[in-house]
Amino acid sequence: MNKLKNYKLSTLYSMSSGVSTSPDQAGHGYPFLSFSTIFNNPIIPDELDERMDTTFEDRKKCSVKRGDVFLTRTSETLDELAMSSVALRDYPNSTFSGFAKRLRPNSDTFPDPAFMAAYLRGPYFRKVIQSMTTMTTRASFNKDLFGLLELQLVDYQSQVGIGKLFSNIERQINLNRKVNDNLHQMVQEIYLHMFFGCKPNAKLGDLLIEHPKSTVQVNDAKGFEGIVPFFTSGESILRWNEPMTTDSICLLNTGGNADVKFYAGAAAYSTDTWCISATDDLTEYLYMLLQTIRKELDIKFFTGTGLKHLQKPLLKERPVYQPTSKEAARFNRIAIPAMALISENIRQNCELQALRDWLLPMLMNGQATVEATQPNYRLSEHMPVLMLTLIYGIIRCNSLVRRTELYMKDSLISDVLLEMKPLIDGLQLKQLEMTLQKAFASYEVLETSAPQAKHQTDLLDSFISAKRVEGCSERTLDYYRRTIEKMQQSIERDVRRITTEELRTYLASYQSERTVGKVTIDNMRRILSSFFSWLEDEDFILKSPVRRIHKVRTTKRVKETYTDEELETMRDASPNIRDLALIDLLASTGMRVGEVTLLNRSDIDFENRECIVLGKGGKERTVYFDARTKIHLEQYLEHRDDQDPALFVALGGNHNRLGIGGIEKRLRDLGQELGISKLHPHKFRRTLATMAIDKGMPVEQLQCLLGHQRIDTTLQYAMVKQSNVKLAHRKYIG
Repeated sequence: MNKLKNYKLSTLYSMSSGVSTSPDQAGHGYPFLSFSTIFNNPIIPDELDERMDTTFEDRKKCSVKRGDVFLTRTSETLDELAMSSVALRDYPNSTFSGFAKRLRPNSDTFPDPAFMAAYLRGPYFRKVIQSMTTMTTRASFNKDLFGLLELQLVDYQSQVGIGKLFSNIERQINLNRKVNDNLHQMVQEIYLHMFFGCKPNAKLGDLLIEHPKSTVQVNDAKGFEGIVPFFTSGESILRWNEPMTTDSICLLNTGGNADVKFYAGAAAYSTDTWCISATDDLTEYLYMLLQTIRKELDIKFFTGTGLKHLQKPLLKERPVYQPTSKEAARFNRIAIPAMALISENIRQNCELQALRDWLLPMLMNGQATVEATQPNYRLSEHMPVLMLTLIYGIIRCNSLVRRTELYMKDSLISDVLLEMKPLIDGLQLKQLEMTLQKAFASYEVLETSAPQAKHQTDLLDSFISAKRVEGCSERTLDYYRRTIEKMQQSIERDVRRITTEELRTYLASYQSERTVGKVTIDNMRRILSSFFSWLEDEDFILKSPVRRIHKVRTTKRVKETYTDEELETMRDASPNIRDLALIDLLASTGMRVGEVTLLNRSDIDFENRECIVLGKGGKERTVYFDARTKIHLEQYLEHRDDQDPALFVALGGNHNRLGIGGIEKRLRDLGQELGISKLHPHKFRRTLATMAIDKGMPVEQLQCLLGHQRIDTTLQYAMVKQSNVKLAHRKYIG
């Protein structure tokens, strides 16, 4: 028998509240863990479908990380309070609902998150919550309740074993749900394809068969260990001891809001549902019809003050299209087996949930062991259906015709393989790829509409976040974002399905249409390679399409530097002491223009003629300036009558800090006045590097001075004068 130990919930976790949001924030932005997702999932799904436009502070304060427990904060009934959902991994940039509480573990090693996902949904914890909660208008999970709750837990090693078992059960439940979602989508789109826009020829009441009204209320079935699913107006499916129907049925809510459910087989239902089926084997058709008009049901057929009720007589009069027997037969060939399988998966999920709730106390008190209770689900049994639904889910916007063109076919096969990767081993994955290649050998997949990735912006946002963590500057990140967004706008496809040929065509078209150089195209290639490599590393795609696009060969040109005469001409022509000090500082330090703009007066060490600058990637380094620069900087600062801490400020107005654009414009104007071509800040940096190499400065020291991470970059800046090459030849070779 396992030894149980008591723990205060408040010693294991720290509690905090979620994000308060408004309706205009919903539907766009960053991943969001909603009340309904928490309520319906003991373990947070791998992908959060809902989006919320949250701030950086929200995402920092209300983050979702591995081990976090989320509890529903408020409920109209006790049995729905503090329903839990546990994160088994980190969810970058995600936040959670203000209608939930987050419990963040105080330790990284205890308790086990997967175990807590089962424990907090188990009967013991649910009874504790109900017994300790005071019901007023609404039940509430607050600090007082959090401080009082005690948990009886097994040792950590036992937790890990139990957690793995329950994770497997939950994975099977989620797999069944995923199959059901794809099957439902398939049947719905076949329905729309066959019947959307058909002119009404009957009334809804002509199709209906009403089943007897139930006498069993929801509370009667709560906690009941029955043999058949018991459907209510809510999302939870309970159990009942005997079936009320064995047919295919549709279940509509009779109060509150419109909801439609389908089930085929032995089932029971509560008093707050209307159980109906259809004549002539049209129940599956009836269900899809009701699903299609669900919003209309809510608006037109639910009326009343306070709690709205379904107006059945009014609904029966609604005009509908009744299919011919031939149309019904065509539809039912797919719909009936698909909906029967959905029902079977619902039934299996009910059994798995009941097994999960029954097993937990048995495992905790030692009456059962993990090894003896491992569910033996064989993937091969589900493979045909899983393959059908995955393939249909991927190509539901496409049509298959006999021809030969490979890029769409390869994209389709890659998507199927990516979906199956977590479920089968490498050898099976390779066999599946060969099978799909053979099956599609004489087919072409044509897109009838351009499918867009559901969260393409989220993938880009996550990539940018990853690069930000790596230390890229905001300017670089903005360049990355603009380059990738241009590609997405040009290739109007889900980034996870873009092919090598499409990217090659895009880069070639971009170069020809905009007459840009090879260096620009290679920069774009590098950014796209970084993006798609990240998608590959994160398992969003199987292989980066940029792998086969090689580095663009560019013509190496000798980049210009300033001559000594040009530097002196600039100094002599400077109209004010600020510009003179700026030119001297750029020429003697080789700083980047962005580094100059960040300098403050306090950063300058006049005694040692040096200053510390903040370079790329947030790296600090020391640069040095000559005596002439020191004198001109001191004269410039003596003439300043403002209190701004910036080293260089605008001459007029409020003397604001001089920005990159301001420095570039001032030098450009000066160059036009003096007839010096291409006068810009970066040319000073190249001039200093070339001068240092010519005078014998070791390249390693120059690399440190310029702040380069790679010595190759330093060598690109430094141009060796041909005259020095000639002298070296005579000295060393003869």
